[in-house]
Amino acid sequence: MRYPSLVAAVTIFIVFAGAVLPASAANPTDENSTSFLVLDAGAARDDNDFNFLKSIAHLVGETDENITGIATYREHTRNISEVEHHSDVNNQINEAIQFISRINEHDDTSDQLGIISDIYSHLSTRDSKSGSRIYLITTGRILGESANSRQRFLDVSGLFASEGWIVDVLMLPSSHPEIRDTFGGIAETTGGTYYDLGDPTSLISFVSSVTGTELSQKVNTNLNADNPSIQSIDVSPFTEKMDVLFVKRPEIVSELFSPSGTLISESMSNVSFFETPTLNIYTVNNPKSGQWIIRGSGDKSHFVVATSMSNSVQLKVLTDKTYPVNEDIILEVSTQKNELPTVFNEAKLEASVLDPGGKIAIYELFDNGYNGDKKASDGIYTVKLQTDKSQGVNDVNLRMTWPGFSSTITGEGTFKTEHFPKISISELRSIDANKGEEQILGVVQTTKADFPFYSSANDLSVLVYNDNAVAIVDVDPVDGSTLGEVWQFNIVGKFNESGEYSVDVGIAGSYMGREYFHNELGSTVNITIIDPPFVWLGMRIWLIILLSVIILLSLLLVIFFITKEKPYGKLTDDRGNVLVDFSTMKRPFIKSIISPGVIPANEIVKLPFSGGVFVFRKGRVIFENKPNFGDPSIRINGMPSPKIVYLAEDVTLGAAGRLMKFIET
Repeated sequence: MRYPSLVAAVTIFIVFAGAVLPASAANPTDENSTSFLVLDAGAARDDNDFNFLKSIAHLVGETDENITGIATYREHTRNISEVEHHSDVNNQINEAIQFISRINEHDDTSDQLGIISDIYSHLSTRDSKSGSRIYLITTGRILGESANSRQRFLDVSGLFASEGWIVDVLMLPSSHPEIRDTFGGIAETTGGTYYDLGDPTSLISFVSSVTGTELSQKVNTNLNADNPSIQSIDVSPFTEKMDVLFVKRPEIVSELFSPSGTLISESMSNVSFFETPTLNIYTVNNPKSGQWIIRGSGDKSHFVVATSMSNSVQLKVLTDKTYPVNEDIILEVSTQKNELPTVFNEAKLEASVLDPGGKIAIYELFDNGYNGDKKASDGIYTVKLQTDKSQGVNDVNLRMTWPGFSSTITGEGTFKTEHFPKISISELRSIDANKGEEQILGVVQTTKADFPFYSSANDLSVLVYNDNAVAIVDVDPVDGSTLGEVWQFNIVGKFNESGEYSVDVGIAGSYMGREYFHNELGSTVNITIIDPPFVWLGMRIWLIILLSVIILLSLLLVIFFITKEKPYGKLTDDRGNVLVDFSTMKRPFIKSIISPGVIPANEIVKLPFSGGVFVFRKGRVIFENKPNFGDPSIRINGMPSPKIVYLAEDVTLGAAGRLMKFIET
């Protein structure tokens, strides 16, 4: 006979108000879904396995009201019986167990694949709904095991998964470790759970699941005749139900004593028992607060105890879901009983906060109206947290205790710390401006975690002021900004008085579902107002003077050119040949503009001399004799020429043997 290595026997005591055990406590199913209990007859080869099979089968029968079928199987036989009414479940489980116990020759293996296929066929013919559940209690010994066995099981499991049918595998303690992977794959493929009944943690998890409790292990020890196990458990005030689980061999005596020393028995009105060969469950309603005693006695046996406490006290984190990293955080927790805020005067409430950086801090919360608590004795406990300014999820674990009790009431919650938008002044410049003249005073930028944050001018506020005045200011996107991607803004203002001005900027809006506001205060800038110049007709005085000078000069030039005498007349020789027609003579442009009435002799190519100029004045023409080197002498009417000669038709110029006269035309 083989014996298990971890658990020799199990006793569970669980107390439920109004019933021994709640039907479908932890495995709610869809309407019209069914449950199936499958028992491996190979468990009879080992007394411990068989005791476990009987205990687990009856536990499932008590807690799952949707059992519609019970199957047994061995190496060459497979039987399926239907359950017509839930009230018949325990009788039919007993019949199945008696059938297994009457088997004289125990097989080394069982037809695992055959029974799984039969169950699939049975559920299919009855059009079982998605959510139907199969409890497979097995030793895991496979008939005809080969290298392909695991894949075959997975293939069949895939059919269950496609229908939404769940297979929970409950592996008996004597199973071989090498086959656990195969059966674990069946549970995983179908969305079920694999339970190793030889492991106390896994066994406790299964009992918690089917009974809807949250059992936690308290005792895990080996008993001997001279060394009973005695363990105390604290039951805190306001506990409404206590569940106690014993895991032991059938011959082990397990006892539970109240704080007054009274042995708990099923005759008590507030106590319920559920007993099987290896699993016993005690449930005590409204247990007295204080220290309870668990005692286990026997010889050469493994002994496991788990407990669960239920109460209507709840600890709820009221803190906002998201906080800016640069703000202080007020952690608020509501202590409630039956969903109503309740003050627990003697209780101590603590919170451990795991921040995004991995650091844990423990705080005590108070309901005294101080240090951030809004109102004393309102059932809302408060503490101000010290954050490391990092971004991420903060985990909060709550723990309420009472003096003299080790038991606790717990709760949990989370909140986020996030970089929120902020505003800063990136540039400010002192300016000289005219009164009321619009000027760019500086630049502000909006960022989040030092990266640009696109915002709108409507989200920003700017105040520029001193003791005497408040400037009119606005914000505009800086030049070159792309629509919808603006994070830098010019501060544009108008000023009426000189002085030092304070500049305060702020940004407000909604981010991650939370309203926020951030500001930057205390910057200063100097403004100098320039005295306004004289203005006439909208023009400054210097512009008026400049325009007047330009106009005057223009008039003088016009008058000059209008009054300037233009060349006229001809110069002919004694034969009547025209040497030059002064009125049509072509001259260089500049000279014709600057000195239209003065023509140098060197511009007249037909003259025998180059020195001197002809000057045209109103009513007369003058020749100024200014001979150049090499010029012939000039005679007037046969006489040597004076410096100034007034030309007329009776005046003859002679030079180099040629005679010339000016003829006025």
